[in-house]
Amino acid sequence: MLSSAAALSLCLPACRRSAEPAADPEGPAPRDSLIRTRIIPRPDPPLPGSWLDLAVYREDPPQKLEFQARSPFSDTLEAATPPGDKRVVLIANCPYRLNYAALQAYESIEQLVCRLEDELPGRPVMSGTAVLQAGMPREVRLEPLRGEVILVSVDNSLPAGTLLENPRVRLCNVSPAAELLRTGDFHPVETKDGEYTALPHAIGYFPVRPGIRLPCYPFDASDPAAVLNAARLEFTCEIEGAPCRYQVRLPSLRRGGTLCVELIISGRERHSARVYDGGPLRLDSP
Repeated sequence: MLSSAAALSLCLPACRRSAEPAADPEGPAPRDSLIRTRIIPRPDPPLPGSWLDLAVYREDPPQKLEFQARSPFSDTLEAATPPGDKRVVLIANCPYRLNYAALQAYESIEQLVCRLEDELPGRPVMSGTAVLQAGMPREVRLEPLRGEVILVSVDNSLPAGTLLENPRVRLCNVSPAAELLRTGDFHPVETKDGEYTALPHAIGYFPVRPGIRLPCYPFDASDPAAVLNAARLEFTCEIEGAPCRYQVRLPSLRRGGTLCVELIISGRERHSARVYDGGPLRLDSP
């Protein structure tokens, strides 16, 4: 797998604002030999107001680009290509204008990288690929690139009357970037700590359920090299004026998935947590 720096260097020239496909060295196919193929995006639920980038590559080596388009989200797209087997790439809500002159081979689009900070609110970046035969309609499932860690609840088990004041939460050691088409084996080489999100009030005797959603890109916690730099949820507060910090190590987060955390604070240096799979990402979440 490429490092984030190498992948980003390939992404940047491929994402200029104006983009025209490079001329095919073998020459364009005659128009009367092109076959129209229906491609059906399948996000669930649909994404009105979104946009789609469509790229169709020849499936046989060297997997050259044969068709590309950008359009508003539609239930059906059409691609005109020569006959044969094709590899289709669909990207929804890409925050960059793709430069197809730099994406003439399938291996180059595989290395495109998106940064979490560039995603637009309410418009999650999604992608999907499929192999089809020209002329045969095909559905392409779109899956969000990012996931979420959700702080479901915080329980204060300290003696009665002791408050958790100025509570805040963030993610630590998470990747700021990910390859758009990757579906598994996310082992980031670049990580960063997120910004704190404040809970609305101090936490007393009664548990609170803030439901704070912290967006992040997928990570594979099974990688032995990631043990020391594993992704964590960090909760901070003040107890009787003393600052306290609690960290919860997170298991693997798949693409388009969620992890839920239920936290119990039982002392200035004691806590426990339940972490579980929260199912697929809600596409209507911020």
